[in-house]
Amino acid sequence: MTKTNWIVNKEIDIRNFDSIINNTLIEEVDVLNRSTRGFSAKQYDLYNHKDKFKVVIDDIKRELRKINNSVNYNLVSAWTVIGEENSYHLVHRHNEANVNHISTITYLKVPKSNTHQTGNFYYFLNENDNVSYGSVAPKKGTFIVMPVNLLHGSYPQAKGIRQTLNMDFEIVK
Repeated sequence: MTKTNWIVNKEIDIRNFDSIINNTLIEEVDVLNRSTRGFSAKQYDLYNHKDKFKVVIDDIKRELRKINNSVNYNLVSAWTVIGEENSYHLVHRHNEANVNHISTITYLKVPKSNTHQTGNFYYFLNENDNVSYGSVAPKKGTFIVMPVNLLHGSYPQAKGIRQTLNMDFEIVK
């Protein structure tokens, strides 16, 4: 999984994830220097409180093992983002240099929308200097796995709450 030009998109069972995560919302992060945008968008660090959501971490690791069972996954960062209407993410990457890390995004809440691509997750793959664009229309339970250095973001969302659980893992062989 150290190749940097891939993405996995699947649906997973997230029963109770949002209630467990929302009971861990202690440490709000200043989003000024982050990709999170929107007047009401909030971001919370979860990593420093990982003992409170260990069951969720274990479930995510179990999902990762379904993708690649030949490695172990060590959590290196975790946060949740809660956005309301017109919140979005600038194009960004989580870590430019470390190809031994992967990022996961799990959609806990997604507003309903009738417009094309409102709130979609987008990403860019680069193969032989040909950049291709992809987009995912997330639903509750959408689970995205990608290299930490993959450029990605999200379009402004519709009215309602969108919440993601974001976790980066070190791949340990």
